[in-house]
Amino acid sequence: MVAANRAAAVDVLAWHLGAHPSARPFGGLSFMLGGSTNLEAVAPGVQQGDLSAIAAVEVPRLLNAWSWPPPRIALMPDWDAKLDALAEETPVAPVRALSGTPSWALVLLERLAERHGTPPFPNLELLVHGGVAYAPYRDRLRPYLPPGCATREVYAASEGFIAAADRSDGEGMRLIADGGVFAEFVPVEELDSLNPTRHWAATIETGVDYAVVVTSCAGLWSYVLGDVVRFVTRGPPRMLVTGRTSYFLSVFGEHLDGGEIEKALLAAVQDEGVGVAEYTVGAIFEGTRGRHRYLVEPTGTVAPDDTPRIARRLDDALLAANDDYAAHRLGAQLDPPEIVLLPPAPSPRGCAPRASRAASTRSPASSPTPPASSKPMRPCATWPPAPTPTRHRPEILAA
Repeated sequence: MVAANRAAAVDVLAWHLGAHPSARPFGGLSFMLGGSTNLEAVAPGVQQGDLSAIAAVEVPRLLNAWSWPPPRIALMPDWDAKLDALAEETPVAPVRALSGTPSWALVLLERLAERHGTPPFPNLELLVHGGVAYAPYRDRLRPYLPPGCATREVYAASEGFIAAADRSDGEGMRLIADGGVFAEFVPVEELDSLNPTRHWAATIETGVDYAVVVTSCAGLWSYVLGDVVRFVTRGPPRMLVTGRTSYFLSVFGEHLDGGEIEKALLAAVQDEGVGVAEYTVGAIFEGTRGRHRYLVEPTGTVAPDDTPRIARRLDDALLAANDDYAAHRLGAQLDPPEIVLLPPAPSPRGCAPRASRAASTRSPASSPTPPASSKPMRPCATWPPAPTPTRHRPEILAA
C-alpha cells in the first residue's frame, strides 16, 4: 500500500507537469503539512500513527533535501509549538509546493503572512489539498497564494489513494485504478439494501450519487469509506466528492445531501461579499410543520436584517437543485429555511489538528448536524455483504 501511495503521488506530479510544462517543483522545497509524524510501536515490527505521519516517514531518502519540515519540527506533538516553529523557521522563498488540508493550510499561511507579508510563499507553484471540501476555503486562501499558483485536489483516504485531479479545479478527480485498491460504487439510496447494486469503473453513470466501497491490498474487503461521489466523466472516470453517507438531511423526505446544502449556502451568501467559515444545519419542528435551521459563521460582517434575504436565496437554490425538497417545500410540511448568524470564532491558534480520519478524507467544512431539538440524521450505513472492520482503528504501517 505504501508503494501504491507513492505511485499515486507521482501521478499527481506528472499531471501537474503535463498541465504546466515550465513548472519546477524540484527547484525548491516541498512542504508537507500534517499532524505529528511520531509513530507508536504497537507490536514487534508494527507501528501505527496518523496518515500524514506515515506519508512523512515514507518520503524516499533521495528527496529529503527537497522536503520540509525537518523531523525535529515534524515530530512536535504540540500544535501551537509546532506552528510557532514553522512560522519562525520555514524558509519561505524556496518553497515550491505545499500539501495539506485547506483548513490547516489557511492557519499556517495566516501565521506566515504576519511575519513575511502576503503572499508568504512568493515562489509557490502548487497547492495539493484534500481532506475537506475546498469550496469554503477557496476565497480565503486566494490572497495568500501567488499569481499562477496551481491547485490540485486529491482523494487520499487512510484506506488508500482513490483519485486525484488531472485537470483544472472543479473538473473532477480521476480514479486511480492501479493504486492497490479495487473501488466499487453503490447508489446511495441502495446502501441499506441487503443486495445493493455494486458498480465498478466500467459500469458507473454520470450524475448519480454513489457510496464508495473498497477492497485493498492492505486487507480491507468491501469496506464502506463513508464518502459520497458523483462522476462527471466515464472515460476516464472522474469524480467529485459531494459529501458523506452520514451527511444527509431528510427529516421530512427532502433527501438533501451535504454537497447540495453546501453549494446552495455558499451561493446564497456570495452576493453579500462574504463566505462561510463554518456552518451546521438541522431540522426544527413547529407543531405539525417544520423547517431547516442553519447556524452560520460568516467570514465577514453581515447585517442581521440581511439574513431573511440570504435565507430566500438559499431556499431558491435548493428548490432548483432538488425535486424532493421542492415537493415538500411546496406541500404542507416544510417551511422556508431559517438562518442564524453566529459571531466569529476565536483565533484558530490553539485549535490543534486532530490525528483523525478528518486529516485524510473528504468532508464538508462543517457537517449538517442537527441541533439538540431535532430528529437525528440518517446514520452512516454499514455494508451488509461484508464484515466491516472497526471504524476507529488507526492506520497500520508494517515496518
